[in-house]
Amino acid sequence: MFDDIRNKEEGSALITVLIITMIISLFIVGILGALYVQVSFIQRDINEAKAQYKAEEGVFRLLDSVANRAVTRIDTVVYVQDSSRVQLSMNPFGGVYSVQSIVKSGNKDIALTVVVGEKASSVFDKALMIGDETSALNVTGSTNIKGDIITGKEGVQESSFKGFPFSGKIEGDSYEIGDDVEFPEFDTRLFQDFIENTNELFGKRNLPSIRVADRKSDLFNWSSTRDTVFFIKDLVIEQNEFFEVPANKTLLVDGNIMIDGELKVGAFSKVLSDDTLMVSGKLEGTDFIAYAETVLEVGGESEASGQFISSGRIYVSGNSYLQYPSVLYTSMEFFDGNEPEVIKISDQAVLNGTIIYPVENNIATRELFRVKVGKSATVRGGIYTLSQTELEGNILGTVATNQFYFYESPTTYINWLKDVSVDVTGRPENYIMPVGFSDTTQFGILNWQINREAP
Repeated sequence: MFDDIRNKEEGSALITVLIITMIISLFIVGILGALYVQVSFIQRDINEAKAQYKAEEGVFRLLDSVANRAVTRIDTVVYVQDSSRVQLSMNPFGGVYSVQSIVKSGNKDIALTVVVGEKASSVFDKALMIGDETSALNVTGSTNIKGDIITGKEGVQESSFKGFPFSGKIEGDSYEIGDDVEFPEFDTRLFQDFIENTNELFGKRNLPSIRVADRKSDLFNWSSTRDTVFFIKDLVIEQNEFFEVPANKTLLVDGNIMIDGELKVGAFSKVLSDDTLMVSGKLEGTDFIAYAETVLEVGGESEASGQFISSGRIYVSGNSYLQYPSVLYTSMEFFDGNEPEVIKISDQAVLNGTIIYPVENNIATRELFRVKVGKSATVRGGIYTLSQTELEGNILGTVATNQFYFYESPTTYINWLKDVSVDVTGRPENYIMPVGFSDTTQFGILNWQINREAP
């Protein structure tokens, strides 16, 4: 009897040991499996990081190869590094370049898209630069200038105005233009090519790659195969209405774009009007292009970073905040009988970036084309124009202009500044501008976009 009980207990113990051993084995297998999966994920991440570094290196190698060449487009170039194939392309995007670098990692393509501008040359380390060599720069009122000044041979004069002495401050040295410093030239080719290509695009609505729409509801259905939509009516975004243009898309409007509600534009997208683009509501987005043939006005509560391009007038007003590295560019050449301001920053608007108006004036036209910064407005970055600049607000950066304009009834004053502030030390760190100020361009990265799911 006791032998039977002992045998039964020994059998039960054996079964218990086997069960425990099985449980421990399964537990160990589970741990090893989890470790294997974890190691696989870690190795995948390592491989993707290596691929990203190779893609980044490819961007810099491409930029180094084109820095001193008159190259504006590279369709495809390939180089091999450590058995990895890096495919590169470079295309103009408004006044800058978009560079794409693709490297395969496993069954994925790591696609890196980079927005590239031009590092500001040393002339933009100055606070003021005047191309007009015929008159002095007169500073009066409470004008404060921090930074060096390039002007004509008459230099800088601190002047009383209508009986009130100069009460401001000049912190910087004065240099004569032409004395080792020349007024910078700007190659408008990228911007002008963009404007010409855009105007041609408006006539190509029948291309298979373009979807034509005549109802606003159709614009919400973007196709992955046709990235361009041609809207054949005025586009009005009503108050309290939200509309979004996804990344890497182009919206062509054969007429006006009126934004009373909210428009969000994705990166590397374009919103193009054949007439007027006017924002009184809110515009937001980064790294996009907005274009209007006649008038482009950004107002309301807009907060965006982009290139704002026109063949006509550009206005930034209201509480708009155009973030760095925004650009305003117009090539308006013919006077339309309206006000002389071709680019105007007014109200409490802030531009964090660059204004470019590269049209040269003469004695007959010098008061017809002007860049103006209003009293409460701020520009942080730079202003470049071959015409006149009227300053009333604050400049945190550089103003390079042919002439300054100032009017107080009943007299017009040329190259006078009254009650303004210019501080070159307040500009963005590592300031990067549109491409075109130098033949030996030093490129600077404005933004990166990584896509790990590219086909």
